[in-house]
Amino acid sequence: MTTPNETADRDITYGNLLSPKLPGLGNLGFGSTMFAVFSAIVLIVLVAVLQLLVVAVVWLVISAAVLAPAAFPTKDGYGRYQMVWRRRMHARAEKTGRTALRQGLSGHVPDGECRLPGLAATTRLRTFRDVHGREFGLIVWPEQDLYTVVIEAFPSGFEGLDKATIDSYLAHWAAWLGRLNTVEEVAGAAVVVETVPDSGRRLLRAVRRGRVDNAPRLSRGVTDQILDSYHVGTPATTVRLTVTLSAIAPGAADEPARSEQEMADLIGDLLPTWTGSLDMTGAGTGARPCTGQEITDYVRVAFDPSVAELVEEAQLRSGEDGPGGGGTGIEWAQAGPISAWNHWEHYAHESAVSRTWQMKEPPRGVFFAQTLHHMLAPHKDIARKRVALLYRPESPEASATASERDVKNARLKATQGRYAKAAASGDLEAAQRSTRQVAMGSPLIRVGMLVTVTVRDAAELARASRAVKTGLAGQARIALRLPKGAQDVSFLCSLPLGLVPQIALRAPGKHEEGAA
Repeated sequence: MTTPNETADRDITYGNLLSPKLPGLGNLGFGSTMFAVFSAIVLIVLVAVLQLLVVAVVWLVISAAVLAPAAFPTKDGYGRYQMVWRRRMHARAEKTGRTALRQGLSGHVPDGECRLPGLAATTRLRTFRDVHGREFGLIVWPEQDLYTVVIEAFPSGFEGLDKATIDSYLAHWAAWLGRLNTVEEVAGAAVVVETVPDSGRRLLRAVRRGRVDNAPRLSRGVTDQILDSYHVGTPATTVRLTVTLSAIAPGAADEPARSEQEMADLIGDLLPTWTGSLDMTGAGTGARPCTGQEITDYVRVAFDPSVAELVEEAQLRSGEDGPGGGGTGIEWAQAGPISAWNHWEHYAHESAVSRTWQMKEPPRGVFFAQTLHHMLAPHKDIARKRVALLYRPESPEASATASERDVKNARLKATQGRYAKAAASGDLEAAQRSTRQVAMGSPLIRVGMLVTVTVRDAAELARASRAVKTGLAGQARIALRLPKGAQDVSFLCSLPLGLVPQIALRAPGKHEEGAA
């Protein structure tokens, strides 16, 4: 959870970000610590009771071999045995063709469609209207009983705003997130900020539409100069929010899931509140739900950026300048890629190559309102960049339990030695502050981040990767790691589709019970 801390000079900082994990000895996790304790007990029995010195030495060597990779993990935080096993499994999948996707009329799908890949293959897209009559697209995840609505926002940024206004925006954003836990069906939310090269078609169309024949020569010259300067290459930033609801309320697993119409009615009742309250968060005025066609067009461009200008031109021709325009007419079953390959460190799809990182560690200590400014802003070395902030609000009961557990874990960690005590003192203080905030009614919110860069070929990918790892991540004080072998899933999670990894990647749900 992130809570504001007011310093002596009245500057507001933020912090209290803690990793939800059980304590262990040194660098060992909880499971490795339990194995170390078990190994020590066995070793004592072999030496002191049974006096089997040779067996004790063999057991010591085996235990050390098992614990060494956990005690000295890789730079990305993975255990070395884990990485060897994952690399071998990925190589086997590549050999059998399970990392390649071929769809369409000449592909390996029986109906010739181009659906979304992987976990999103079974999704459906429906269209409904909220209580104000606004059309919105509803993404249905049938295997997980999840329903996602996408909201488009139009933030103006921090430029020209004073400190008091920025602090007010952040406070209202925290309140907006906190109110999500009042709806028990909410399973997760996300904010996806994407920067892409602007084709200039909207500007060109707007200028030509407003030009008059008898305009002065000077004004026509200035207009032509503006079009020549800003027609192509100017970065455009889009912001989309997703809210995902579960058809099965927490604690009611035995009850039947709500129907699609019931969930659409519930979301239709909640949408005006969600979009209306975003005005005070800095998300700009006029936040609105995305239509089904808008979602489809966006997904199509995400998998094949080469059609971006064609999609935008079709949207303009069909009146997409206004909310709820006709769009391209692409159907949801045709929005996915014709071909895609899940490589070990990147994801190749259609005409582009993408690489996704996940947040390994949040900023330690305190940070400021504009910590993520450079991470979210356009970058000269990255054509397309997408930053997804994933949120999971906890219930009041779960928040209280988790905050108390964090305090106990931090206290235990502080008793493991002088260095560990110094390192854990900040975590203990942050956990105690979080406990006080929870007692005052603020919920705990689990936060994750995914950063995706998309380029035209692998040669550009190296330069974009360096810009993210050495520049953007460092400025934001965020440690990123590469989910090797899982680039396809990470790419999907970074899209504004409402995929909740903690639910989608669980054991088979009720629709798959009894499956082999």
